[in-house]
Order: sequence, then C-alpha cells, then structure tokens
Amino acid sequence: MNRLIAALGLAVLFGCGPAEPQATDCKSKYPVSQQSSMPCCPEWGLDACGANLFCAALDGRTQPTCYLDHSKADMTDCTEDSQCQSAFCNKSVGKCRSQNFRPCAANIGCSGGSNWACGTTPGYDGPVCH
Repeated sequence: MNRLIAALGLAVLFGCGPAEPQATDCKSKYPVSQQSSMPCCPEWGLDACGANLFCAALDGRTQPTCYLDHSKADMTDCTEDSQCQSAFCNKSVGKCRSQNFRPCAANIGCSGGSNWACGTTPGYDGPVCH
C-alpha cells in the first residue's frame, strides 16, 4: 500500500496525474466590450461588444464578431431587428427585410409593416418594396 501511495505521489509530481481542468468557453478567450470587427463571446450578452455593437456569427462566419448596430443590409443575415438597416429582421428566415423602394424578395418581405409589399413597380428592375 505504501508503494502505491509513493507511486501515485511521483506520478502527480512528474505530470502523470489527473489533468487540470482547461477553460474552453469563449469567456476565457474574449473579454467584454470588444470593438467593431473584433472577435467576441456571445455568452457575455449585451456586454460582449462595446456601445452600439452586437456580437454574432453572421454571413457564414464561424467566429462571432462585433458588428455595428443597424449595419446589416437588406436581405442579409440577421437575428434581431436592431441589426438591420431597415430596423426589421424577418426572424423566421433570418434575413433583414428590405427598405421601401429597394430590391426585395417576397419570402423575406419589406420593412414598414403591412402597408408595404414586395412586387413589381414601374420604373424599377425586379421586385421592390412599395
């Protein structure tokens, strides 16, 4: 028994013992209040990025990044209204709704509520919100 205890003591002393737990969450990698275009940790919530920024992995990114509020163009990826230039995210398809008199897609829709629809309008190529 004494030999077993001595062997275990030597194993721990020389690094053969139980491994120390390693931090693998993004909070240990990225601090709060990251700046625009910097990697961020969504687990920090609103504190992940600085003022007027949001943390997300959009447009095919695998690494969450700080984006400016209202920076996402019409028909691009979104998860919240505040991310879109139009101020309207169609959360069911994950795309920003189009602004009035801008190109649109019927499955994404238009900003401005039910008064605006995506369709053809004289003088415009393709469907626009009108």
